[in-house]
Amino acid sequence: MAPAITQVYSKALDEEVQGLLPSTYDCHFYNAIDGFLYRLEIRAIERSMYTGAVIVYKLNYAEGDEYPEEYAEEAFSESQCKFKAAEDALALGIPVHNEQCVARYIFRDMEVTLGEENVVSGKQIRGAYVDPEFQASSITKHVYLTLLEQHGTLISDHTQSIAGHKLWAFGVCKWGVVKVYDSDNKKVLVDLLPGGDSPVNGVVPWSAEGLEQPDLDQLREGHWALGNFRHLVLVLSYHH
Repeated sequence: MAPAITQVYSKALDEEVQGLLPSTYDCHFYNAIDGFLYRLEIRAIERSMYTGAVIVYKLNYAEGDEYPEEYAEEAFSESQCKFKAAEDALALGIPVHNEQCVARYIFRDMEVTLGEENVVSGKQIRGAYVDPEFQASSITKHVYLTLLEQHGTLISDHTQSIAGHKLWAFGVCKWGVVKVYDSDNKKVLVDLLPGGDSPVNGVVPWSAEGLEQPDLDQLREGHWALGNFRHLVLVLSYHH
C-alpha cells in the first residue's frame, strides 16, 4: 500500500512492543514546545516482521525537584541545541523520579532506488502511537529527524493517519526533497514540492476514502484523490 489516508489507523502500539533487544541508540533531548525533558531509544526487535522500534519517555521529577526543566529551558535559549540543553540539565545530578513512556514507533528496513544504480537502504515507518496527552508536543518530528540523522533515509508508511499525512505534506517536505517512489517499478516518479496545489506532472501521492469533510479539509489540496495507490511511498533521504 501507499500513502492511503485513513481515520482508522492503529497497530496496537499503545501496548508494549514485544521482542525488544538492547538499545542500539539512546539520547536525551529538551522539547521547547512543552518544556519537558525526554529520552529516546532505538531498539531492534527479534523474530519479527519489523526491524526495530523507537520508544520515547518523558522524564518525571519529584515535586520540588523540577529545576532541571527550568535549567534546560535556559540552556536551550543560549545554545538552541535540544541535546546539549538536556545534557547540561542532567549534569545537575538531580535524580529522575520515573520515566513515562509517551510514544512508540515501529519500522522496517527497506531499499529504494533513487537513481541509476543508486540503491539505498532506509527505515520505513510502519506504525506510530503517541499518548493523546502529548500529541501536541511534536514528538513524532523529533523521532523522524533522529531516524533520518542516524540512518540517512526515511520512508513513509503505506497507510497514513490524518496526522501522518499532515506531517509529511506540511512538515517533512520542508526538511529536504521528498520523493514520490513507485515501489512496484522501483523508481522515483517525481519530487513532492513543499508548496503549491498543483502536483508535479500530475502525480498525486495520496489517496483517501471514507473521510468526513472536516478530515478532508486537513489534506493537502490537490495532492490526493479517491482510489488507492498501493504502490507509492514517500522518501526523504540525505543521499542524492
